[in-house]
Amino acid sequence: MTAGQTSRAEGLAAWQRVYSVLTHPRCINCHTATGYPQQGDDRHRHGFNVVRGQTGTGVPAFTCATCHQRVNADSTGVPGAPGWHLAPLSMQWQDLRDQFQTMDQIAIAEVLGLKPEQVTFHTEYAGGGFGRRTPLDSHVQREAAAIAKRLRGTPVKVMWTREDDVQGGYYRPMFVHHVEVGIDARGMPAAWRHVVVGQSHIIGTGPPWEGGLVENGVDELVVEGTADSRYAIPNFHVSAHQPTINVPVAQWRSVGMTHNAFVMETLIDELAVRAKIDPIAYRLALLSPDAKRLRNPLALLEEKTKAWRFRVPRNHAVGIACNEYHQTGVACAVEVSVENGRPRIHRATVTADVGMAINPLTLEAQFQGGIVYGLSQLVAGGAITFSDGRVDQRNFDGHAPPYMKDAPVAIDVHIVPSTEPPTACGECPVPVICPAVVNALFRLTGKRYRTLPLDSI
Repeated sequence: MTAGQTSRAEGLAAWQRVYSVLTHPRCINCHTATGYPQQGDDRHRHGFNVVRGQTGTGVPAFTCATCHQRVNADSTGVPGAPGWHLAPLSMQWQDLRDQFQTMDQIAIAEVLGLKPEQVTFHTEYAGGGFGRRTPLDSHVQREAAAIAKRLRGTPVKVMWTREDDVQGGYYRPMFVHHVEVGIDARGMPAAWRHVVVGQSHIIGTGPPWEGGLVENGVDELVVEGTADSRYAIPNFHVSAHQPTINVPVAQWRSVGMTHNAFVMETLIDELAVRAKIDPIAYRLALLSPDAKRLRNPLALLEEKTKAWRFRVPRNHAVGIACNEYHQTGVACAVEVSVENGRPRIHRATVTADVGMAINPLTLEAQFQGGIVYGLSQLVAGGAITFSDGRVDQRNFDGHAPPYMKDAPVAIDVHIVPSTEPPTACGECPVPVICPAVVNALFRLTGKRYRTLPLDSI
């Protein structure tokens, strides 16, 4: 094809051929969104329970190159190539779909009785349009197609009212954690038993999601941030219970990290206080030696906050939290007071190791936005509740987002200098803000906060 001489139909047909390659199991098995490679056309988990590791080449004792040599092994059938490894998560092709345009295109075609290639799908750059991009049933698209089918020849635009949207949504699942920790003479955890209970939005959806994210009945998104903790905790045991509940649920920005990071970071802070060790120093002492993507931001956070962290005004306090998500480490320090029964965040300093920073201004914007976004699970009135099977809230008078006064007065973002390949940034700042704020509140009130949102302080 020659540029400028290709029709739209030819371009779409060409893209379908490219897409068929990108979504072929032989590509997705290594361009996977999971923490391990997959095998075969059914994309089952790779044998020997091998894992991605920090560099995508497996763990030091069992790298990909252990079996995958520089060339194909005819005697065993094991394929080979120099430097065999998983593609970085930034190049995951698994579930490569508006966030999932192709699935929506297929859904519309089903309703209209067409072939998917007969449906033209225009993807808009929605910016902060976080709502209804990922329900796995494409229900809004199906609704629009069903109406259009009855009104042939008439353009149809479907818009939900705010009341319908709030009361007919897909909600972030509710989770409960039960944790028992034993400590040694130094105040470090010697044993940790962690039980996570909550609804999975993946189990029951079938392939490709369930096949790639559920193993032995456990949805890895339910326990991410706990089961893969970067803290070197001995005798560490995590289990999950995923009850089936008749509440429609979907993911929220940063998915399982929204609750797992909150629990882990508030408990780690509690242990640091008990041991009478600085919260940054305690985390650095507890992290695995190879957890560089978290060590680097914590060290940078200590440097960037030393001018103010120990000199805050009376009735102000500082809280710390950190987390690693999609191979990006983030640390956060906040200065907090209490005004009119609500936390007032006077400043937030965020440090991150994202590998090479291609566009630092974009990173700054993503991290500032992610911090404010994360506050939506902290502020009072942010919960969705049910009575007799119906949602109680109808609009923003009952479901309150963060207001201007809830946002930090200032958010400064610092990126760890690096020449490593770039990693994620969009979801990574969200999990750290809530634990950092409640860790600061403990120093003001002497109370530990175990439940979000904060209905009272």
